[in-house]
Amino acid sequence: MDYECQRLTTAPFSKTQAEIQECMATIPVFEENLKAIRLISADPNCVQCIVSDANTEFIQAFLQRHDIVTCFQEIHTNPSTWSEGVLSVAAYHHNHGCPQCVQSPNMCKGQIVDDIVNRLGSFERIIYLGDGRGDVCGCSRLQGNDDVVLARHEYALQKLIKEGNSGVTAHVMPWSSGAEILSVLEGQLSSI
Repeated sequence: MDYECQRLTTAPFSKTQAEIQECMATIPVFEENLKAIRLISADPNCVQCIVSDANTEFIQAFLQRHDIVTCFQEIHTNPSTWSEGVLSVAAYHHNHGCPQCVQSPNMCKGQIVDDIVNRLGSFERIIYLGDGRGDVCGCSRLQGNDDVVLARHEYALQKLIKEGNSGVTAHVMPWSSGAEILSVLEGQLSSI
């Protein structure tokens, strides 16, 4: 989150709900990431889900701004509501009990990945894109050979996987730019 968004959200009642939503919607994104999202969405063999430790208000503002709301089959994030001009964010999971997610007590991404797979069926390949410490548990649920973790270069997820005790067995591909993500996804989709 850039400084301007922090300023808008930390000064109580100084900005309107619309101004805060506008700020959330303008978080920078690689243009190639948006192309990748649309590419995956257009493939009838793919299911695209969001698993994010953000919140519903931020996610919806961002998706609407970039006209990609319909690109995702499911969105898993912390619920949020507005009341009297104040945004309240609640935990997605309460007391999930996952020992791998102790630094993320409000969400276990591993449980969410398991739930998606159990409900939507077995997938030929899962591609998980992430960058943070909270993504390690979700990535640890992927299986070796065909599943892929796109881990942002030199961010917490990649660093923890490099340490070797993360439990991640899927193929790990680091990325630094939207162009790299798009290239990897184009290659993965062509091999399905």
